[in-house]
Amino acid sequence: MVMKQHERSNSYFQIAALICCIGVLWLLNSGCANIIPPEGGPRDTTAPVLVTALPKDSTIAFNAKKIVLTFNEYVTVDDIQKNLLVNPLPQQSPIVESKLRNVTVLLKDSLLANTTYSINFGQAIKDVNEGNPIKNYTYVFTTGTTIDNGTLSGRVVLAKNGKTDSALLVVLHKNLNDSTIKKLRPNYVAKLNGKGYFEFKHLPQGTFKIYVVPDDYNKRYDDSTKMFAFYDTTVTAGTDSLKLYAFQQYEREDKPANANNNKKPKTPQP
Repeated sequence: MVMKQHERSNSYFQIAALICCIGVLWLLNSGCANIIPPEGGPRDTTAPVLVTALPKDSTIAFNAKKIVLTFNEYVTVDDIQKNLLVNPLPQQSPIVESKLRNVTVLLKDSLLANTTYSINFGQAIKDVNEGNPIKNYTYVFTTGTTIDNGTLSGRVVLAKNGKTDSALLVVLHKNLNDSTIKKLRPNYVAKLNGKGYFEFKHLPQGTFKIYVVPDDYNKRYDDSTKMFAFYDTTVTAGTDSLKLYAFQQYEREDKPANANNNKKPKTPQP
């Protein structure tokens, strides 16, 4: 009788132990499920947001040599030489660096008096994780007492077929001599979008000559095989809906790669 009770007690103990083990395993699995973050989820497509700018955007009587832009997340600067557009066009381009949430602009050129400057970053500033760009963020300041807000816009098409070429630039010259486009760098530069449209902002009052040139280093028309356009009269800030037709005066002749190989060797002189 005592033996049977002992065996029955052991059975109860084994069942209880099994139930406890199952309970512990369930709790462990439940706890693990709670601490594992969900996989996947929607991709972050939000561009960085500017938090502060020092000196602040649209500063008047600007005399700083450094600008620090702080964003709400870690950022990087990508292909700055291609994206950056400073107006008026400086002799020396600024140095642009990124670190953590900051983008720093070091101005290398002397600033003109009583002049409004704009620094357009294109799509250079991106978040580190997903590469979302903040599109065409523009920092503006003036060395004078007021921000110039003159605009000038229009469209450029190719004369031979009516198509567009976004690799071209539109430039403005304050010097109205016809030879200026061949000798001097422009004062203001605008890029074309995919449909050939352009827009200048923050222009001063005054008269300009407007041209279209290739996007190269000197931004001058110094080669008659380059694409080129001009407007037959001067233009002023406040003008819109300009249309310019780009053309090549002479087509570039590309020499065949084996042109030199086809030349007959010179006969040695006795």
